[in-house]
Amino acid sequence: MASLAEYNDLSIHSLHIDLELAKKIALLSQDIEQGQGTSPLGNYIVSTMKSRLEEEVSYLFEYKHYLVVPLKSVNVTSDF
Repeated sequence: MASLAEYNDLSIHSLHIDLELAKKIALLSQDIEQGQGTSPLGNYIVSTMKSRLEEEVSYLFEYKHYLVVPLKSVNVTSDF
């Protein structure tokens, strides 16, 4: 980290990524075998889970954090 101190424009960027829970719950509900003995219970659980998530949380995000350090030079070579 001490070698990074010479960069004055060092920054940390955070991105939030939507977990798209509504789509995942819809896919989960498709996996319930309708007409089977446990399908009413499965439908109830998925429906209740969806309702509670919608009531308690509007959007769920996963946060990604990146340390951004500028290049020393704009001349970049491709020989590694």
